[in-house]
Amino acid sequence: MHYARCTNEGLAHNARRKYRSHGTCGRISSGCCAQTFSTGREKFCIVRRLLTPPIPMPSPFARYLTFVLLAVALILPYAVVAHTYPIPTFYAEFAALALYLMVGAGVWLLVRSARPATDFRSPVVALVPLAFGFLLIVQTFALPLAQPSMNWLGAGYLLAAFMAVQAGYGITRVNLTRAAMVWGAWALVIGGLFAVFCQVIQLLHLEAKVTPLVVAYNVQFDRRPFGNMAQANHLATYIAFATAAALYLVQTRRLNVLLWVVLSVIYSGGLALTVSRGPWLQMAVIVVAGLWMALSATRGVRAEDEAGNTAAAGAWAGSARAWVVPVVLFAIFFAVNGLVRWANVHYQLQLDQSAADRFKDAGQIAPRIALWRYGWTMFKTHPLLGVGWGDFPIHQFELARTLGGVEIANNSHDIFIDLLAKTGVLGCAIVVLGLVAWFVRALRVPHTAERIFGFALIGALVMHALVEYPQQYMFFLLPAMFVFGLLETKPLRFVSPGVTRAVYAVVVFGGIASLWPVVRDYNRAEVLYYGSHPAQEYAEEPSLLFRAWGDYGMATLMPINAANLATKLAAHERAIALLPGETVLRRYAVLQALDGNKDGAFDTVERLKIFALELHDWPTQLASLYSLCDDEPTLAGFKAELVKKYGLPTTKVDEDDDDSDD
Repeated sequence: MHYARCTNEGLAHNARRKYRSHGTCGRISSGCCAQTFSTGREKFCIVRRLLTPPIPMPSPFARYLTFVLLAVALILPYAVVAHTYPIPTFYAEFAALALYLMVGAGVWLLVRSARPATDFRSPVVALVPLAFGFLLIVQTFALPLAQPSMNWLGAGYLLAAFMAVQAGYGITRVNLTRAAMVWGAWALVIGGLFAVFCQVIQLLHLEAKVTPLVVAYNVQFDRRPFGNMAQANHLATYIAFATAAALYLVQTRRLNVLLWVVLSVIYSGGLALTVSRGPWLQMAVIVVAGLWMALSATRGVRAEDEAGNTAAAGAWAGSARAWVVPVVLFAIFFAVNGLVRWANVHYQLQLDQSAADRFKDAGQIAPRIALWRYGWTMFKTHPLLGVGWGDFPIHQFELARTLGGVEIANNSHDIFIDLLAKTGVLGCAIVVLGLVAWFVRALRVPHTAERIFGFALIGALVMHALVEYPQQYMFFLLPAMFVFGLLETKPLRFVSPGVTRAVYAVVVFGGIASLWPVVRDYNRAEVLYYGSHPAQEYAEEPSLLFRAWGDYGMATLMPINAANLATKLAAHERAIALLPGETVLRRYAVLQALDGNKDGAFDTVERLKIFALELHDWPTQLASLYSLCDDEPTLAGFKAELVKKYGLPTTKVDEDDDDSDD
């Protein structure tokens, strides 16, 4: 079907060139000819009509249901207010998963209702999440993993990613790519406005006035308002999506230019308030995308129509305006950043230093370089399969005394180094080669505005992934995979439509059925932080999917004494495998000392110091460690040795100090 479509587009393109060369002003449509055409032209149109397959027409109900759900999926997860321990992003990610499963169900109905019937095929790019998920399962058998449950959770994420790819491709199969992009763009425009609204509320300390619509932001100095996403860099990427969406709409003449200018000022202000460095790179991607749209317009490429063609759709901005708009966008972004910086100085907004200053500050860059060094070292020692999907933290803990200062983390904060560290050459090759091949295929068809808009969204996410890990969050992973499927041009020939339809139905409807058990299982882990008797309640009904976080929380609730030392030490070792947080390391060192393993205790304290110095709270950690020793008279000698080696702290103990949010 794709071959026939491309052939028809080629015939139409050649015909237009022929008629233009003869001064003909008639327009060729995908299904009919003007009565004034000559006999030769009428013959051409008849042949073209015979070659063109019938256009699938889904039911209006299925169409609107799917696109309304898609719009909600691009707004709601980024506006979720609930952020709880042990996984602060759980409810936002759960909302994304639930909504994309609903979109998937809508796509299933969309394809089933299409008349004439359309084959349900799998896109080639769907092999990427499937192959990567298979690799994670292989790791559980081939490697001595400290956290094998992370591999199974990762495989579950990738199954959801497969579903999103298939949903996007299902929309393409019924020739609704343009409709999906337009609905998605308007949803992002609305979501971006709400995100900036939340930032302004937080900037002015008005959260109490609009409870529960906006997350409370209680930081008083070096502020970076994060909207409802509770992470400034995440919010910046979402606002960058909205900026790209507005640019796409104005370039295709679906958005008034003056209104676009207002939106661009608002979004640029939101990006500036995050004080993130990523938006500068993301804005460069978006501006290039805008210029690319202008270039395609000058070459006669037009927006896709609902038959999947580019020749018959209404013209879009092929004038000089299309070239000016991206330049104006960058000028707005630059000017608004300067204005926000000026307002911060003159009105004491207490914002963090500007993004430009953060680029220059070596103290802001060194932590990332340290994480990259750790990730690269893990790859060099485990080049084929990596250290394991969930084993970055334990290897970081083991390498701390060798490689030195680093922040506590569970990833490398760079998508390529992280893939190499966790999954080796095999995992990185699956992702990089698979997605590069997708991009090459996507470039071999006409560069419509919709296609370039999709590239801009992926490009903005990649810029974020170069310094963090947005791909590991459902609310970024699923829309990205949806776009991959939406822009795919090649189906898997060796998988029959019947198999594809059956597998897709099982994944979608099985996923929907699993939503309630998943959220209830997370609620069991929440008990450790919000229950009236957390240890007892969790012991009676432990979590299954989130057992690693449950073990972590239970370890921190165990009393520090000489009773059941073997059990307590094992529990803390499991907690360190999840994340070597400062609270766990302090407690583990004291338990080692109680067990008579002073050498091990001093080694743990030294590693704690390495992490704490990077987090600028070593005096606090030392004071807390001494406090734990004071509670056990038998540790007086151990404490004396610690004082001799590290001295007395310069700060008091904070009883509420906990790093479990890591």
